[in-house]
Amino acid sequence: MTKEVPAPSEVSLRETSAETCPKAGRFQNAPPDFFRVQKELVCIICPNSCRLTVTHTQDGTQVTGASCKRGIQHGIDEVTNPMRMITSTVAVTGGILPRLPVIGSGEVPKAKLAECLAKIYRTKAAAPVMYGEVIISNICGTGVDIIASRPIAAGGRT
Repeated sequence: MTKEVPAPSEVSLRETSAETCPKAGRFQNAPPDFFRVQKELVCIICPNSCRLTVTHTQDGTQVTGASCKRGIQHGIDEVTNPMRMITSTVAVTGGILPRLPVIGSGEVPKAKLAECLAKIYRTKAAAPVMYGEVIISNICGTGVDIIASRPIAAGGRT
C-alpha cells in the first residue's frame, strides 16, 4: 500500500505533520531558540561598513550594529533571501575577440547563481554584438537579463 505525499513545493513548513513527514514531531518540544540562526556581516550598502549581527528566529529577524535603515534591510535580506549580481563572459563566434564580458540587469537569488552561470557558460554570441544588447533574456526565470557590457565587432575568429 502506497501513500501519496505532496511534492515539497506544495507543503509549507507549518503544514508538515507526522503524516507527510515521519520526523516532523521530533521538533515540537524544541526550546524557542532551537531554530535561531545568527550571522555576522559587514554591511556593503554605504561607506560606513557597519558590522551587523543578524539573528533570525521563528518570531522574526533582528539586526544590531546598523547605523542606517538601509543597513537593517540589507541584514534582513542577506539572511532571509540573499541576492547576487552576475558578471561573467560569453563565448563569441565570428568576432575579433573570443569572449564577451556580460553583466546581469539586476540581482539573482544566490540559490540560482550556479544554475545561471551554467547557462551563461553554455551560451555563444554571434558577432557583431553591440553594447547593452541582451544576450540572454530572463535567465533561469529570475526576471534578470544578461547584457553585453562592451561591443565586439565581427572579424577573424570563428
